[in-house]
Amino acid sequence: IGLSDAEGNIFCSVKTVVGNKNIADQTYFVRATESLDIAIGDYILNPSTGLPTLSIAYPVLSFDGEVQTVIFITFDMRWLEDWQKEVALPTGTAITLTNPNGEILHRYLNNSRVAGEGNLMQTTWFESLQNGRATLEASDIDGVTRLHMLVPLKLGSQTAGWLHLGYPVAEIYTAARQALAW
Repeated sequence: IGLSDAEGNIFCSVKTVVGNKNIADQTYFVRATESLDIAIGDYILNPSTGLPTLSIAYPVLSFDGEVQTVIFITFDMRWLEDWQKEVALPTGTAITLTNPNGEILHRYLNNSRVAGEGNLMQTTWFESLQNGRATLEASDIDGVTRLHMLVPLKLGSQTAGWLHLGYPVAEIYTAARQALAW
């Protein structure tokens, strides 16, 4: 958590700021100062922890409506790992967290984190799902055919990232055939 002036210069922070002490180019700062309202940034990887982070900002205005200060907070996003432990997903399910442009931040298979480099924009299905299609059966980035779903992670009209769920169709069809067998 911290405070910056209207130009993005950090003047107060709970934790010591390492590196650049100006946040004027960060998505959450730009959105907050342009909208004059609470804003979220994009999911990004924290280089020191390797975990996705999300920042939120809120501008404090002067009496004449000008941005005086920006309050911001950055969260390590461990919720995805916790959520996986609470739900029963079919074997081979892929869960992928991306930034708004489809760049893979974290990827999980069978509740275990796997190397997830690349961009889902390279797939045949990502753009269709971004544009509102509910599901799509297609090959995933690892070559496995999955039933894909994409959920925007957003605040109002601000998209911070995408959560992709890919259910393995072979596993789903096998379970359905077994359930229907006499």
